[in-house]
Amino acid sequence: MRRFILEIVFVLMVLSSFGQTGEIENWRNLGYLAKTNKDFISAIDYYQKILTADSTDYDAKLALARLYIITKKYKTAILLFSQIFKNDSTDVEAMNGIGECYGLLGSDKKSIYYYEKACSFLPDDIQQHFYLAKAYTNGGDLSRAIEVYRAIIRIDDTYSESWAGIGKMYFWMGKPKSAIVFFERALELDPENEEIKKEFQNVQSELDYALSVNFGPVREVEENYEINAMISKVKFEKRIDDHFHIEANFLLDYSNRDFTDDTGDTSRWYNTLWVKGSWISEHHKISAFGGYSSTDNKISTYGLNWNFNYNAGRFIIKNSINAAYDYFYYWNKVGGKSVTDEAQVSFGILGLNARYTYGMIDPVIVYDNVDDDDNTGIRQNPYQAYSLSLTCKILKRPDIRIGLNHSYLNYEYKSPKYYSPFGRTLTGASTSIYYSFLKFYVYGSFSYNLGTEYNSAEVKDVKMDVDNWSSNIEFGYNYYPFSFSIGGSNFYNPYYQNLTGFIAVKILF
Repeated sequence: MRRFILEIVFVLMVLSSFGQTGEIENWRNLGYLAKTNKDFISAIDYYQKILTADSTDYDAKLALARLYIITKKYKTAILLFSQIFKNDSTDVEAMNGIGECYGLLGSDKKSIYYYEKACSFLPDDIQQHFYLAKAYTNGGDLSRAIEVYRAIIRIDDTYSESWAGIGKMYFWMGKPKSAIVFFERALELDPENEEIKKEFQNVQSELDYALSVNFGPVREVEENYEINAMISKVKFEKRIDDHFHIEANFLLDYSNRDFTDDTGDTSRWYNTLWVKGSWISEHHKISAFGGYSSTDNKISTYGLNWNFNYNAGRFIIKNSINAAYDYFYYWNKVGGKSVTDEAQVSFGILGLNARYTYGMIDPVIVYDNVDDDDNTGIRQNPYQAYSLSLTCKILKRPDIRIGLNHSYLNYEYKSPKYYSPFGRTLTGASTSIYYSFLKFYVYGSFSYNLGTEYNSAEVKDVKMDVDNWSSNIEFGYNYYPFSFSIGGSNFYNPYYQNLTGFIAVKILF
């Protein structure tokens, strides 16, 4: 009797097991169907039911982890992939899943670690090498990415994506001449690949001759006069090879100045020609430039510029130092020397910009405060300025950003020949939007600043309000080898207003 009862219990257990197995397979089929129909919430629910019934089900755990990637729950996905990896440290699927999640979270070093580990188990797997190359690229290690793409070519040299990958890395390293060779080979292997053709076109455009023409009206309004001008600019440039770039620029300005009392109205022509040569490496660009104005019979600009650029995935550092002379206000024949250092740091959606300038304006008439006509003289005028801004990208498409800004500008003396405030501070906010569609784009920005400046360099108790606002709008069209844009801008404070418009055309050949 006892044996009979045990046999019945065993049969019931077997039948129950078969029933549970059938139920699990039903959930698995429903989960797969829901995923296929992009009903990810239902799919997650079905696979969770499987794991509740059997926590060791490998396929359900893997499918659920990948669903969490699709629904952007990367940390939850990592927990599931890590459970698989803990049970089997040779599971490449788990390593790739963890690597992908860390890459999407911006933890590029961890992403690279797991992709490298996976690649060590599958040293001849092409797709595994592509995963690793992408991780190196996202982490900003372009040289290591090139090594991986070359490894792919050694395994199989018919993959156009590996040749194009090397070309893209060289292009991003500032070496378009080197990149050309690899893109040409990629297109030999896959001549109909639209993505590779587009990337190749970008490289070609960097090496083409370029002619740019920009012209438009400018209107400046001050308390006692108004200036109306038509300014035309022409630029011709050529990237010679991986390291050298040259350009020549010409500006022609016809303007008239009309006084409110109808006295002293006048007009003039002004032109200037300047050339610039640059040496370029992966992280550095060093430029020298100089220019001359034949209308004013004067050197209009000269100087040196150094740009530094370092990209480590989502972390980007840029720095620029410019030491130059600039004939910045030709109506009153005023120029000056200055040194400017500008640094930019960005991480993900946040960006910080800091700028500092120290300069010395050429000797012209100056005095000590706004109401002092007695203590005047022809003197050099030192000044310093700084600005800080913090921006945040709040939407990716369209690209919408908001920012906070603060700036300071102070001259030692006041001059009637150019804007030279005492202790001017501006603090405010800004916003911008950029949207592209097919070959078209639109850009707009607006900022408002609360500001004050002093009447005297010595007495810091009389302030003037210099609140201002500015706006910009631009529409453009790009279709190789031609681009076109049109736009305008406006700046306003109680003492000065500037309105500009422009049409710009660029042709590559």
